[in-house]
Amino acid sequence: MEFFKHQPLMLFIATGVVGLIIGSFLNVVTFRVPIMIGRIWRKECADLKNQKLLFPLSTKDGPFNLWRPGSCCPHCSSVIPIHHNIPLISY
Repeated sequence: MEFFKHQPLMLFIATGVVGLIIGSFLNVVTFRVPIMIGRIWRKECADLKNQKLLFPLSTKDGPFNLWRPGSCCPHCSSVIPIHHNIPLISY
């Protein structure tokens, strides 16, 4: 903390970087959580009726949570490289 007292500009830069990281994570959360909840609800409804799912949970049968699958284009499903997920730098 002593460093930031002598270098106030670095405090603003560090605060900005932390803000970008938190904002990027919150963007992922707000996009994926409703999809995750919908998948859980559909599975529970099918279990309640003791039936097979009439439609797949997603286009991919793999896990869908905050960490998996990796980022992809919502239109063409091409994988987005990890360096394109860095806020501001990838802009």
